[in-house]
Amino acid sequence: MAVYIFERIEIIKGGRGKFIDLVRRRWAPQNEAKHGVHLAGLWATAGSTADWPEANVMWEYRDWTHFAEASQAQYPREDKDPYLNELWRQALDWRSGGVSDLLVPSSFSPDREERQTRGIGGPLVQVERVKTKKGKMSEYHAAIESELVPLAESRGMQLMGAYRHAIRPNEGLNLWFLSSWDQARDIWESDLTDPEVARWRQRSGDLLENIRGHIIVTPPEGALRT
Repeated sequence: MAVYIFERIEIIKGGRGKFIDLVRRRWAPQNEAKHGVHLAGLWATAGSTADWPEANVMWEYRDWTHFAEASQAQYPREDKDPYLNELWRQALDWRSGGVSDLLVPSSFSPDREERQTRGIGGPLVQVERVKTKKGKMSEYHAAIESELVPLAESRGMQLMGAYRHAIRPNEGLNLWFLSSWDQARDIWESDLTDPEVARWRQRSGDLLENIRGHIIVTPPEGALRT
């Protein structure tokens, strides 16, 4: 089963586009060629929905063995991967810090091959950061699979993945693809009046301690001054 790192990067000096371009054109190809680490996603945070300016990067490892091997081969970068270390130093011109989540997908999360085969994807991703009540993550994921996925799909959303944090108990991340801002508008406008959504909120409220959502967007090719 794959393992993922999801990064939220704080951007400075209007450098979000330049940072994204660096990751897309140089960092990701090097990471995949030398360490076999695949770039699973690269997005900009929609500033109307969360902290900004901000970039988001998701890396995919084949399994825990691959994660351990790649980590062993990369850290410390100064000794083991001078090229990535230089890219890391260059990126300091455009970023001030960030937060990483080490994630394990639920059994029903589509892998990369399945997403490609089924055409799962979209230019917008709704991010849900969740904290379950103690010991409730497995039950929460079971409820997502049996109740929320059918509801979300009926509204045009597609699941990228429902993940649990590998080393922080009761924390997780859900990622949902949206096809457009128009679709997002329709979904959000109906949230308070849709009885099925109300039922899900009641159900998930029994399992969750907290949930926070925002939108991230696939950036176009080329450096942006954002």
